[in-house]
Amino acid sequence: MCDRVALLFHGQTYTAVLRVADRELWKAGETNCETKNDFMKPLLFTPWELREVRLRNRIGVSPMCQYWAKDGFASDWHLVHLGSRAVGGAGLVITEAAAVEARGRITPWDLGVWSDEHIPMLSRITEFIHAYGAVAGLQLAHAGRKGSAMRPWEGGRSLSDEEGSMSCKTQLSPRTTNAGSCISL
Repeated sequence: MCDRVALLFHGQTYTAVLRVADRELWKAGETNCETKNDFMKPLLFTPWELREVRLRNRIGVSPMCQYWAKDGFASDWHLVHLGSRAVGGAGLVITEAAAVEARGRITPWDLGVWSDEHIPMLSRITEFIHAYGAVAGLQLAHAGRKGSAMRPWEGGRSLSDEEGSMSCKTQLSPRTTNAGSCISL
């Protein structure tokens, strides 16, 4: 792989942290680069591989809690939000936290993967992301006893049982019965 030491900034290439030794190698023609443009290409825009996964570049979209799911189901909102990142050129697009069980959601509006019924829309989103050259990822989540909160822009406070709290909050270490209800220790 060619040694690259440049950054792209507002359409202009700036040399960043170019060591004197690198400069001397380029002048002497002793780099493993075929052209000066190859030498100056930022690593950010080069492919990256880990085992059998290959990203088209090193740009990854990290999980962003959107809180737009209903009963754990992804919607067209998620398709547009995540798909547009793939269309925009990201190499990796990761969904927001997807709860592995309903009562493990941060909020009632989190994505879910606790039911096979969640699969079709998540598959559609994944296929769209792949169709535009990016790799799709999913962040698995379980909020534990701190789950069941309002969305941050709605105050983020904990939900009461009357408001639809989904988790056991009776003790720091709650136990559940076989029926799944919380009991005090």
